[in-house]
Amino acid sequence: MGREIKRVPLDFKWPLGKVWGGFVRPPQHEPVTCDVCHGNGFNPKTRQLHDDWYDHAGFGSRWHYDYRTGIDGNPAEGPPWKVFGESRSWMYQLEQDEVDNLVAEGRLMEWTHTWTQGTGWKVDPSKPHPTADQINRAMQYGFGHDSINHNICVRFRAKKLGFYGLCPRCDGEGYMFETPSQKAAYEAWEETPIPEGPGYQMWETVSEGSPRSPVFDTPTRLAAWLVRNHASSLAEETASFAQWMAFIDAGWAPSGFVSGGKVQTGVTVALSVDRPVFNVFEVDGEPEQRVVRTHLNAGYRLSYDYETFIPKIERFEAVFP
Repeated sequence: MGREIKRVPLDFKWPLGKVWGGFVRPPQHEPVTCDVCHGNGFNPKTRQLHDDWYDHAGFGSRWHYDYRTGIDGNPAEGPPWKVFGESRSWMYQLEQDEVDNLVAEGRLMEWTHTWTQGTGWKVDPSKPHPTADQINRAMQYGFGHDSINHNICVRFRAKKLGFYGLCPRCDGEGYMFETPSQKAAYEAWEETPIPEGPGYQMWETVSEGSPRSPVFDTPTRLAAWLVRNHASSLAEETASFAQWMAFIDAGWAPSGFVSGGKVQTGVTVALSVDRPVFNVFEVDGEPEQRVVRTHLNAGYRLSYDYETFIPKIERFEAVFP
């Protein structure tokens, strides 16, 4: 997911911000959610166990939570919070065999493995096998269990209790087709690719994919438009002309990432990659075709003429940390 440069025809017209129609299956071909299992594909008892993992249905009626009181007498800002009433939630009440099963399924790796650069996750014999008490407590303070852990635990506990099974109406699919012809059309559908051409256009790929800029005949004109219109590189963040040019040259950038506790956009760090960035710049007032390699810590000063679409790059002495 992120931002991507598409090479499209110069006369390509598709509304900005609208998902490309060729990426979306026609709604009349889409199946309907199963009216028995409500989309999760389980039989009634397993579905109830699935829903009880969070017990959202009982929140506000059978149970609620409130902040614990800290040592200073003020409400604690973080979990675990105190639960009042009767909650069926069991995501923080796993039993030891369920924790053992999560480990066997390749989950809870931070408790059993160590990650190193170049080798990735490796089993760490020095780490003791996690206990249910450790996992139940730790998950209340961290990000908690994800949906993969959720489904693994539901299947394991349902089988242990002897009632695991799939929905008899949809055979575990979670959805149904109204007619055989609808199913055939659904399975036969294929994406229609975006037409190709010499133009440059920025797209977002967070959704199925939609254009975020008009089509331009050169990278510099596209970068100029992105600067003038404060185009989004992530949420409300934008980028400089140099950063947009580096991104256009790269062709793609992720939405963002966290480094050193700081959120950065993929576009703004594209300039840190050592690659050709500009192929047109001004020398003695005249456009000249060249390749300039640049870097975040390189000593270049950039000015830009929005009328001629020609960036002017000057080398200067600078000291960077």
